[in-house]
Amino acid sequence: MKTSKRASDDAKVSARTGLVFKPTENGRIYAAWGNSFNPSAENLASTGSGLNANTEELAPEKNETWELGTKWELLDKRLELDAALFRVEKSNARETMSDGSTQLAGKKRVQGVELGLTGRMTEHWNLFANYTFLNSETLKAADTASGIARKGQALGNTPPRSLNLWTTYEWPAGWTLGYGTRYVSERNVTSSTQAKLDAYWVHNAMLSYKVNRNLDLQLNVNNLFDKDYVERVRQQSGSTARSSAIEYGDARSAIMTASYSF
Repeated sequence: MKTSKRASDDAKVSARTGLVFKPTENGRIYAAWGNSFNPSAENLASTGSGLNANTEELAPEKNETWELGTKWELLDKRLELDAALFRVEKSNARETMSDGSTQLAGKKRVQGVELGLTGRMTEHWNLFANYTFLNSETLKAADTASGIARKGQALGNTPPRSLNLWTTYEWPAGWTLGYGTRYVSERNVTSSTQAKLDAYWVHNAMLSYKVNRNLDLQLNVNNLFDKDYVERVRQQSGSTARSSAIEYGDARSAIMTASYSF
């Protein structure tokens, strides 16, 4: 059997720049810009389709990021608040066509707001919270083989809203109790289908005990209520459809750890 060898070689320069302004000692405002590139061969390797005469010359995808944010330390630096506006644009985006071929025919944008809080609220209570709002849009893309217009659709696996919360409370005699939750809103499976993935909440818990100055024991229970949920769908079409998969979140698990310091 005669085989052929294909190769892809990409070389690009990425840049990042930013400015920081400190109006007061406990606060700062920043602006940042950057660009990056994704080699085309990385996607072909992950789907198992490999390089061929039509794909070995594909140029890299281009990414451009803008961010404007602020961070503040309050309550004698026990509490930190941060907020950011951001936009990410991907041009020269790889598009899997109905026949399974790959072309650089797309443009996508994700923009949003991120809010965060980290603090030691009291002598014994610690809190971390993060909320993200995303607005995603397909700016340029070919219609699907069934005639569904992809332009204007939200991106797949990109939830408009997500929330993370983790808190711990230190009890007397060396005990610490922790609780956390993660929320992900309903989102598109892909930009080329009307199907949606359901929103979900996942809860976690932790209990630790300081046996002595050297030994710590900790029990973590992840997905406390054994929630069944889909994290994402990896969907391919055409000749790469064999790489499609539904990725479920982890079931409930318990992990016991012991840490000893010398």
